[in-house]
Amino acid sequence: MVERIVQVDHVPDKLATKLADREDPTVADLIVALESCLELAQHYPDDHAVDNTPCIPSSHQACGASGILANVLSTFGMPPGQEGKELLRQAIRRRIAEGSESGVQLQLLAVGAGLVLGQLPHRDILAEDFLASKADELASKAEGADLARRCRQLIARRLAAATISARCATALAELLHGAHASAASVMSLLGMASIGLTTATLLGDDLNPPEVPFLESISPREFETHVLPGRPAVFRGCLDKMNFPPLETFLDFAHLRSLCGHRRIPVKSIVHSDRTGRQVFAGDPEQKLPFGDYLSMIEEHEASVGDSVGRAAQATAPFYMGKTPLRTELPELADEVEHASTCPKRLYGECFGSLRAEGAFAYFGCGRNTTPVHFDAHENLLFCVAGTKRLVLYHPSEAVNLYPLDKFAFSAVPPFTPFDELPKELQMKYPRGRMARSVEVLLNPGDLLYLPACWWHGVEGSEDRNMGLSWWFELHPDKRALARDE
Repeated sequence: MVERIVQVDHVPDKLATKLADREDPTVADLIVALESCLELAQHYPDDHAVDNTPCIPSSHQACGASGILANVLSTFGMPPGQEGKELLRQAIRRRIAEGSESGVQLQLLAVGAGLVLGQLPHRDILAEDFLASKADELASKAEGADLARRCRQLIARRLAAATISARCATALAELLHGAHASAASVMSLLGMASIGLTTATLLGDDLNPPEVPFLESISPREFETHVLPGRPAVFRGCLDKMNFPPLETFLDFAHLRSLCGHRRIPVKSIVHSDRTGRQVFAGDPEQKLPFGDYLSMIEEHEASVGDSVGRAAQATAPFYMGKTPLRTELPELADEVEHASTCPKRLYGECFGSLRAEGAFAYFGCGRNTTPVHFDAHENLLFCVAGTKRLVLYHPSEAVNLYPLDKFAFSAVPPFTPFDELPKELQMKYPRGRMARSVEVLLNPGDLLYLPACWWHGVEGSEDRNMGLSWWFELHPDKRALARDE
């Protein structure tokens, strides 16, 4: 059982230390506290709420000068004010993420009490519906005309700053003026242009063959023939257990526990099942838990699947260790990667620009952990260490058919679901999704995928433990020059 959890992105270091040292209240204790909170809140109008939290007016000294929230914080020995509120919020989020029946009751109470800010893991919302709600949010934030006007302004600014070429600015303006590309799609393409993609790539003039080639180990010079034009490829035979021991040692959980089981790792917990039962994790890691407990979660899931031969597995894994920089979070594993006699970076790093400072990133999960369709701004060497990684890939130009969401790097189109199998209401909502062309790739241990910058992709891990390591690079100067000089 995982005992503590931390939000990564919004917790100051000092507070994170306190979170790491504090045991969460039990679900039962939290339920009792929030029920009392709601009962007291009924006696005082909402216009006394502070920061969306029901609060007792200071004039009611008998009921507590600091309000209902302060009473709850005091009950659990938490400090008053924003610091205590963050501690309580994380305790509630962690207990909800455990997925128990009592956790559902706790979630409803927490929402009613206004004590949980930000997004909650609403497990009852299907992944397809969650993505559709994000598309609706974007539409409500910026009506088409407003977003189009903003897009035109950004195109002009990027052109003036020489971030994009005149040819690219003209092409994007024509797309924006036409009928087949939404303003959100053009915003997505504009972001890709600023990263260094050519106008031909943005418009799909250089669409690749429908299949991704599987090639045996090749030289860096041969590798460049895929990198400069941005063509995905899978390479086999370049690494094995002899020259890259993590292919063996990272599967040994006793070894991992001895090295870094005490570390606290960032995990994703905002998860929604799709209509097939696939677990789709939205967003970046937003909480932390002990690595040893995370390994136990994977073992428990694998055991539950093994016990369910001939019937559907009942257990799901509530967390996913995705996009985890090893050097920062699990330095002992980063050392093992760097001490290997070779690695993807040393084999083919010269074909790219500079490596991201964080080094290798790990994607480690189980239970068909799935990432929504999105694109990354960097060139990616993705190496499969354990299990399998299934990817669906879309050319960058498919932005016009993929319905980009807010920030324009994620798609509302559900991953791995054929268009004809979507509910009718979603087919009507995403009519251009029928025209999106994709190709699937299945990576096995030892396979290395070159995924060019800005290629849309969704990723599904295998039911058992699965791990991929990614090295993210800037574009090579020669590749950037192709867009700059067009």
